[in-house]
Amino acid sequence: MNVTVLRSTFAELAPHADDVARAFYARLFSTWPQARPLFTETDFTEQRRKLMASVAAVVAAVDKPEALAPALQSLGRRHGEIGIQPRHYQWVSAAMLATLSDRFGERWTPEVAHTWDEALHVVSQSMIAAHGDVGAAAKTR
Repeated sequence: MNVTVLRSTFAELAPHADDVARAFYARLFSTWPQARPLFTETDFTEQRRKLMASVAAVVAAVDKPEALAPALQSLGRRHGEIGIQPRHYQWVSAAMLATLSDRFGERWTPEVAHTWDEALHVVSQSMIAAHGDVGAAAKTR
């Protein structure tokens, strides 16, 4: 993964974080309306902030897996506890890639797309792996 590309493109997004998050959720819900019920109790101002804070944390630590893994595992467990399924991560990744593609336009090169796809894959796989921890914990209760 090209960490330099990831960080430089995120630096362009950061000043527009709320707009990016709004566009992401609009894309997610228009493409996968079945995702909407997962957010029935959601304060979207806070949700947008959390989303972009999580993306910022991943970008900052993507080259430090020992620092990134515990945070992603914790986030994955919390998502598993509220009913997020592995297929939902595919929806999120696709919606985020489409949102970023729209945002960057002609600057959305194959290298930029590949870099973001790799980063999202790392995130989703780490979080999905933590879902197993949720199931194991439930069995011991």
